[in-house]
Amino acid sequence: MSVCLPTVTLEDFRVTADTDAEEVTVRVIEIHPDRTQTTEKQVVMPVRDHAVEWKDSGCLLAMVLERHGKNGNIGYGFITGSCLKTGTVATTYFHDHHNLFVAGDDPEDMLFAVRRIQTLQGGFLTVKNRKVLAELALPVCGILSERGIQDTALDLKAVRESLEELGYRHSSPVMSLGTLGLPVSPALKLTDKGLVDVKRSVIVPLIAGCMRLPGSRFSDVCCLKFAGFVFRLRCHEKTDPDT
Repeated sequence: MSVCLPTVTLEDFRVTADTDAEEVTVRVIEIHPDRTQTTEKQVVMPVRDHAVEWKDSGCLLAMVLERHGKNGNIGYGFITGSCLKTGTVATTYFHDHHNLFVAGDDPEDMLFAVRRIQTLQGGFLTVKNRKVLAELALPVCGILSERGIQDTALDLKAVRESLEELGYRHSSPVMSLGTLGLPVSPALKLTDKGLVDVKRSVIVPLIAGCMRLPGSRFSDVCCLKFAGFVFRLRCHEKTDPDT
């Protein structure tokens, strides 16, 4: 099998933050229209019931699911910039580890896309409202097609056009997406182990900081669990509410 995943449920698309803070600052991958290198952007998002509320942030949820049957890791991140404005994209053509990448604005669509990739045993596809808009099946190791050149090219063209219709703005949308997990290309990339600060060659937590509750005596300790690890972050204490 090319795609070996543990059972994936809607709960896996919930980004949790073990904190009583009302807001957290998260690291976001900002995509640019003329290159595959990204930049790190920090965005403040609200927290409700220990879950990061990201839907009105101008960002899309992004996840990398380890699909080689090794450990079942899931890495979490967010993307913004010259990427999709709506809908979902999923692919196993994802340099260089070629795990399953999915990003979108609706967790139910994202789960639908992941399951469709499982059915295809690899591929590149777009989804909106639980409907496949375009797809290229890549069942050979999750990166190769079994079809002829013409059919493969037409399917890939349909995927690219669908990405553009969903708002992706890039000179090569397929290559842009396919290198969002390349941890040797600056600056912030996403793998099944989490976010990688490429310039420093370190895995960094999704949550960069959080705001303590009004009236709290001490700054919060913020925890984020993903990829099998729990990151504990001491949040900055805000002593002056006007700064």
